[in-house]
Amino acid sequence: MSSRSQRQGKKNRATRARRQQPHRRTRQQGLLEGRLPLIGGAAIVLILIVAIAIGRLMGSGNTAQGAGQPIAGIECSETEQVNYHVHAHLAIFVNGQEQTVPANIGIEPTCLYWLHTHDASGVIHVEAPQQGDYTLGQFFDIWGQPLSSTELLDHKADAQHQVVAYVNGRKFDGSLRDIPITPHAVIVLEYGPPFVAPPSYTFPQGL
Repeated sequence: MSSRSQRQGKKNRATRARRQQPHRRTRQQGLLEGRLPLIGGAAIVLILIVAIAIGRLMGSGNTAQGAGQPIAGIECSETEQVNYHVHAHLAIFVNGQEQTVPANIGIEPTCLYWLHTHDASGVIHVEAPQQGDYTLGQFFDIWGQPLSSTELLDHKADAQHQVVAYVNGRKFDGSLRDIPITPHAVIVLEYGPPFVAPPSYTFPQGL
């Protein structure tokens, strides 16, 4: 092969290489650009999932379904009601072990049920537009948990177990749902045996 032919061959190869190189860059850029929308979309979906989960935890995770609608005659008000504002304490024991009464029962993102909790101390807040006969059954309905003489939370009475209640240290013999939520009432519910002596409760100053 002549020197001229060799030079022409090298030139042709160099030309082909230059033509192919931009195509490779374009293909890589296309792959990257194709991934970016996917990455952005996945990030948006993740953010939405986290936001929904936080909303449920901060809002009404412990409230019965149908939240915002009246439950057992109790309204969900958009503004805090202060005309009648009292507090009672609820303690629950299952097989001798104290159970947590969750925070934010009856608290929705846009409204507040007249019976609710703010924290996990067991203090029930009654914040209503007027004084009334508010009961433990109404509170449990808002909570979305069963309560009767044969059922407490997810525990049912049988031949070996029973549900008992105490109000201000005295055994309550009527319907548990009718236990009144009155100022500074100390309510104890127990499923057992074993049973514990109903504890007292000292309300913090200001409650």
